[in-house]
Amino acid sequence: MILPPSVPSTDTERTDIDYGFSPAEVASILSDQYARGEHLVRVALLLHFLVGLGLAPFYGTWLMAVVVGASAVAMFFLSSWQFPRTFFTRCMIGVCLQIFVALHIYQMHGLPEMHFFFFTAFAVMIACCDWKAMWPGTLLIIGQHIVFALLTNSGVNMLFFPETFVTVTKLGFHFGIACIHVGICGFWAHLYRSQILHDRRAAEIIREGELRKEAVIQTALDGVVTLDAAGCIVEFNPSAERIFGCRREVMLGQSLDIMIVHSNNDGRTAEPLADYLASDQSRSLGERLEAKAFRIDGTEFPAEVSLAPICLPGKPLLFTAFICDISNRKATEVELQTARESAEAANQSKSEFLANMSHEIRTPMTAILGFADLLLDETSDGWETPCRIDAVQTIQRNGEHLLRIINDILDLSRIEAGKFTIESQACSPLMIVDDVLSLMRVRSRAKAIALEVVYETPVPTVIQSDPTRLRQVLMNLTANAIKFTEVGGVQLRVRLVNSSTPKLEFDVVDTGIGMTDDQQDRLFQPFMQGDTTTTRHFGGSGLGLMISRRLAEMLGGDVQIIDSTSGAGSRVRATIATGCLKGVELFDTAPQSHSDNEEGSAPLAQCNPRALDQCRILLAEDGPDNQRLISFVLKKAGADVTIVENGRQAVMAALEADQIQRPFQMILMDMQMPVMDGYGAVVELRANNYPHPIIALTAHSMNGDREKCLAAGCDDFETKPINHNRLIQLIAAHLNARLNTVTTTAELVAG
Repeated sequence: MILPPSVPSTDTERTDIDYGFSPAEVASILSDQYARGEHLVRVALLLHFLVGLGLAPFYGTWLMAVVVGASAVAMFFLSSWQFPRTFFTRCMIGVCLQIFVALHIYQMHGLPEMHFFFFTAFAVMIACCDWKAMWPGTLLIIGQHIVFALLTNSGVNMLFFPETFVTVTKLGFHFGIACIHVGICGFWAHLYRSQILHDRRAAEIIREGELRKEAVIQTALDGVVTLDAAGCIVEFNPSAERIFGCRREVMLGQSLDIMIVHSNNDGRTAEPLADYLASDQSRSLGERLEAKAFRIDGTEFPAEVSLAPICLPGKPLLFTAFICDISNRKATEVELQTARESAEAANQSKSEFLANMSHEIRTPMTAILGFADLLLDETSDGWETPCRIDAVQTIQRNGEHLLRIINDILDLSRIEAGKFTIESQACSPLMIVDDVLSLMRVRSRAKAIALEVVYETPVPTVIQSDPTRLRQVLMNLTANAIKFTEVGGVQLRVRLVNSSTPKLEFDVVDTGIGMTDDQQDRLFQPFMQGDTTTTRHFGGSGLGLMISRRLAEMLGGDVQIIDSTSGAGSRVRATIATGCLKGVELFDTAPQSHSDNEEGSAPLAQCNPRALDQCRILLAEDGPDNQRLISFVLKKAGADVTIVENGRQAVMAALEADQIQRPFQMILMDMQMPVMDGYGAVVELRANNYPHPIIALTAHSMNGDREKCLAAGCDDFETKPINHNRLIQLIAAHLNARLNTVTTTAELVAG
């Protein structure tokens, strides 16, 4: 007999000898066998009682047969009634049986054949499956023999032994045989018990395996269908019901061919699944095959089918079909292919954009470096003052062009990062349009083309929008139109659209080169231009239109190409939300041009050449070229400039100057320096109660940089490259404000 290994368990009471069952589980499993054993013993005791009555006539032992026999039967019945199927009752069985054994030997005055009942008694107890319960009865019969032997040897006739003197050898022989018999019966009882537990464990393992298999099949995400050799369905799991949209009861006995048609590799022919199973191609069983599947409502979907044979001895051949609906996977593959193609196209566009940006940056840099070399060349002939002025203007113009490219890239990065903020304030669209025309007329006149504005409807005098970003959108669109127009002109047409949400529409109409449909499709995509060839006639980074569209969307509108014909011009429309116009006056024509002095709208006025006379300024700047440039500009305005190379030196110089009563009236602090940056220096100065103004100078112009500098303790913020006039005016404004504050405080004290 081969016993299975014990099943591991976390129950500390489980033992290997009981095949992993706990004592409570063992008692439950053996309960029926204990009941059968008690029933068998009940019959055996009644038979013993009858045997006792049958032996009574031989020597007149009626009283002993009735009293002792009835007592033994009563003891058993009482125990089995009060303590059924317990160890106590099983021990009582052994005691009761041995009482009858002793009774029968006594009734026949020690006849040796009566010892037969001893062996039958323990053979009956094998049914109780408990070798331990045999020993109380065994000890009882041994003790009884010893007592009766002692009494017999002392002259008392116990009518139990045929001899008048019982030797130790005789008793030892009897006891030895008894112990051997009990050992054999106990061993068989233990084997019987183990076999019952083994069979139960084996049955549970089989049942658990079947339950696990059934659970796997019932909970599998794939459809699991069992087929016979003819391709008819004999099992259909819930996932198959979900996939095909039909109940298991309906599909049992049906052919799977009504649901699945196997497609050959060439994809041109198909065959029923049953024919496929019967063909030589069935050697591909176990492989995953793609097939056309049909739901109960007739809809088709792609499926992946894997067939596996089930070969059981003496059973007909079966097949298990694992069916997976791969509609989502196929859709994902299409999406991934589309995404890959889009990524490849975007990567190509980005490469073309970078090549274009390289060209756009290198072109002005060539002019800047070239003219700078000529200015440094003292041997150049013919370079009089007008030529040198023209060279400087060329350098300045190309530098501004580079700055515009950098600003476009920064705007794009801020928009893409979602950090571009839009303000909403009252502004005049008429003045914004007038500013744009004033700035763009320089370009239109240089190309000898017309530039005009047409108001097609009355326009509100005031709207709620961001004037800087609206101006940027209109300037981008107008500059584009002028750039691509060689003959004719450019019109800016303005109209108010009264819908549920009032909006302003700005149409920029030109008579330029126009665009093809393909160029229009890719024009507003990142890193895309209408002309991406290396031989293109017009320059530009290709970011203006995309930035304009993003800005217009943030202003509540859009930028669209309304009409464009290659060789005949284009119409591009920018739309923005106006906000509520209740109570706002409308004008039919635009007023006289104005400038709101916003950054980029008009040049700054020239400042007083000695505006910083006798002003002590500390310049913290680590770049030698910037040190020379900024200090030259400040000294030219009359300032006394001290230069340090990092934030640590700036803190030491500022605090030392305060201690000797010669403080710096202004600190210009670069925010990115070695040893200690500008932020740390400003924080430390303010921590030491440094009272004088500090202006941040930084090349960082991203959203939030100004707020970061002001939060550190700076009084103002200026970006690089530095506009000389604006910097001097900014310093002068802070000095004047501080002087007015000191004067007012002195007057209050004096008053």
